[in-house]
Amino acid sequence: MRVILAEKPSVGREIAHALGGFVKSPTNRFLTNQKDCIITWAIGHLVELHHPTVNDLSKLPILPNDDDWELRIIKNDGYQEQFDVIKKLFDSPQVTEVVNACDAGREGELIGRLIYDKSGTTKPLKRMWINSMTKDGLIKAYKNIKDSDEYEGLNQAARCRSKSDWVVGINGSIAATAVMSRKQYLSQITAIGRVKTPVLTMVVHRQREIDSFVSQPFWEIGAKFQVGAENYESKWVNYDEILKKQNQSSESNEASGEEDDEENSTDSSSSNRFYDRDKANAIVAACHNGKDLKPVSKVIENKTNKKSNAPNLFDLTTIQYVANLKYKFSSKLTLELVQELYEKHKAVTYPRTESQHLPSDYPNEVARIFDDLMSKQKGDIKITLMAQEAKDRISVVGKHIFDDSKVTDHFAIIPTGTALDASASDAVKKIYYLIVERFKAAFLPPMEYSETERFTFIEDQAFRSVGKTIISKGWKALVETEEENGDKKKGKQDVILPAYQDKSEISPLSVALNQGKTTPPKPFTNGTLIRTMQNISRLLKGDQKKALKDCGIGTPATRANIIDDLLSTTANNGSPKKAMLQEVGNNKYIAPTEYGKQVVEFLEENGITSLTKPEFTANWELQLAEVNKDAHKSIDFMSHTHEVVSDFISKLQLAHKNIPVIKLAGCVCPECSSDLTLEPRYVICSDTTCRFKLQRMVADKILSDAELQVLINNKATGVISGFVKKADPKVKGSKSKTFSAALELEIKEDKTYNIKFFFPKTKYDLPCPICKSPMEGTVSGVACTDHEACKFMVWRTINEKSLSDSEIRILIQNGVTDVLEGFKSAKGNNFSGKLIVNHELKRVGFSFDGVDVANTGTESKDDCTQESCSGKYLISGNRYKCNTCDSWYTSKPKIALKPFSAAQMSKLFKGKTVTHAIKIDDGTGNEVNKKAEYYIDAKTKYMRYNILD
Repeated sequence: MRVILAEKPSVGREIAHALGGFVKSPTNRFLTNQKDCIITWAIGHLVELHHPTVNDLSKLPILPNDDDWELRIIKNDGYQEQFDVIKKLFDSPQVTEVVNACDAGREGELIGRLIYDKSGTTKPLKRMWINSMTKDGLIKAYKNIKDSDEYEGLNQAARCRSKSDWVVGINGSIAATAVMSRKQYLSQITAIGRVKTPVLTMVVHRQREIDSFVSQPFWEIGAKFQVGAENYESKWVNYDEILKKQNQSSESNEASGEEDDEENSTDSSSSNRFYDRDKANAIVAACHNGKDLKPVSKVIENKTNKKSNAPNLFDLTTIQYVANLKYKFSSKLTLELVQELYEKHKAVTYPRTESQHLPSDYPNEVARIFDDLMSKQKGDIKITLMAQEAKDRISVVGKHIFDDSKVTDHFAIIPTGTALDASASDAVKKIYYLIVERFKAAFLPPMEYSETERFTFIEDQAFRSVGKTIISKGWKALVETEEENGDKKKGKQDVILPAYQDKSEISPLSVALNQGKTTPPKPFTNGTLIRTMQNISRLLKGDQKKALKDCGIGTPATRANIIDDLLSTTANNGSPKKAMLQEVGNNKYIAPTEYGKQVVEFLEENGITSLTKPEFTANWELQLAEVNKDAHKSIDFMSHTHEVVSDFISKLQLAHKNIPVIKLAGCVCPECSSDLTLEPRYVICSDTTCRFKLQRMVADKILSDAELQVLINNKATGVISGFVKKADPKVKGSKSKTFSAALELEIKEDKTYNIKFFFPKTKYDLPCPICKSPMEGTVSGVACTDHEACKFMVWRTINEKSLSDSEIRILIQNGVTDVLEGFKSAKGNNFSGKLIVNHELKRVGFSFDGVDVANTGTESKDDCTQESCSGKYLISGNRYKCNTCDSWYTSKPKIALKPFSAAQMSKLFKGKTVTHAIKIDDGTGNEVNKKAEYYIDAKTKYMRYNILD
């Protein structure tokens, strides 16, 4: 009997369905035909390579040998249980061989091999290579199961990539964290990676280009010609240069239906521009006889019929790019939405793919999908529009869609034919419609159009005009590209050139200069950045270009997370951190933060370019390709990786040593009496032979120098406030809370030092107002000592107001306080009130007897604007209310972007005007930001504004 190991449950079920005769196990964790085959599955990556680390720059680099690596189960829900099932199946006496049927690629090979190795089995390992998920494709793969030795090169390449990623990432991150922590006095991890750091560097370099860009004026020469009653416009071109380019390329460029990358677009008018105005004026003068224009000397006209093919099917990166372009969805959000369509709704195929093609045996499956779309979703025009036309062309599209050579681990993202259920959100529907639309469009015929290129000459100066006439819309009848939508908004339309019989019919109307300015490179967006990661080969040359042409940097599964991590302001443990990238403006352009710039600048200044350039990954892929051919070359690959890591670690260690250290004054090392050095997270002994090291961050609070001095000198502190108890992720709506505690220094058996909390208690000289038991003072307040029956407690902080000792004493002694100010409601509003002892509930409560709630707040210096009123305004949140009459204003009218400052309000009350930002409708339903001049109307006393141009 054999055990077939699939990569995911869905693949396992597909294999069982294709082979037939399988039933579920009682645990639903495997399938069996009860004769000669069992099918089980991983959950993607189930086992990972691991090696112990040290968070110490001086002990780097960590360079594990092959025998040093450990295999461990990934700590996710259900992973250990699934592995236990797999191992039990492998160990079964009835099982004679194991078949790795994980995805057909490097990652799939690694997933299966690591599970096999972790199981400890010695039974023969086979390989089932699945190129197609159709029934015929799965049966073919099953019949062609081979010995795993034939894939040993792929196995070693996969292990080398995984090990090297770990070695580069862990060493780089530990070292960079130590350096940046000391250099910037920063208490957070500085993550470094083979992909993450080049991505950060690309954004930093793009921002440098933008910041250093100096706009230059340029001139273009425009002309207008008349044919009868019709006119057409032209631009001057260097005709000799155009002929030269045509001679260099015998093949004309076909128009492409794919979206253009913003960052890779070029200005086709650059050869028409003049940066010397005198040269442009000379051409204009050459077209004139005095004030009159010279006649047209000749006309050359080229007419060609062209085609624009439909775009390819979606891979993950392309749909992330399109969704960002069309809906401003982040790459991570789009991945989550497609993943939901795949897992929850079963409406699309596997999303984490880099292929835009389908296997050659998929035509029948595609036909079935079209039938399901039209029958199960016939009421939805977005689904059914032109679906039949697309289906009818399945047999003629050829390798534009069906190409085995371009299908790797997974094929393109396409619909399955299953309709969405009612729970689908609008965002999910938008992504689903994009996938269905692209699926239909890919099968539709090309758009055909006739293009007329006309060169109108005045003497030997050529002026170019281009006109286009649509012959057949083809796939464009279904899809309007973003470029076309943008053209419509800008008022652009296809140009139809007026016909003529002879040049004499064409008269020049004008030839004149048009001035413009050069513009800086466009910043990245989430979509263009992820697209650049995919198409990184465009930035490289030679073998490196070839190495990354089909893979880019990162994988479809990781690119979105890499960008999101660079943008994130929250660390894995939930604490705040400085992000390396940020999104700015309404267009959400991606720019580096100061911290991100500093990381790249530091690496470049210290010559650590192996971590900042995509060439490192390109060379890596070239070497991995060699390992794939010859497994023995894995030794050379890992040796080279270790050399690279050792080189940049030595540079980072030197840089760290050269950064000035900060010493902790007022105390010395308790072990050896040497000076103590301050790091962002630790206090360490300046003597490197000494082991003393003490954390500075305790419960998300960085201890001050004074607090550290007291702790180290006295082995304990008094009560310190500002520690944070984090919200419980298992409790919905729970929030982080601050607390106070004293600290003591603990010396462990291994002579290491640790900080512990303790909460001192003191006797209180008043009895409990509820049960008359003794009371005790604690860090948090004054509490009854009867912790079982009474539990009465007066907290030192109530509704964000800190109570003084005298206020607590009055409350306990009298059962009620005077009116106290400075409380804050759950909505953030200030209020005043009395505290009382609630005997029934055995707790402290509020009383508002005799409290003028309406007139609570902080008194301002501003007089009431109402006539015959001598009151002052009280400030409560955004509200200014008179303490005498009922008049009030809000410092944040609905239209304002943010509240007015106190100084602005004072000016308004004095009859002056202030400039403030507002948001208004621009007339198309979109809100735009404007500046306005606010004032208080003298008659109505209402706040008014005038928009400033």
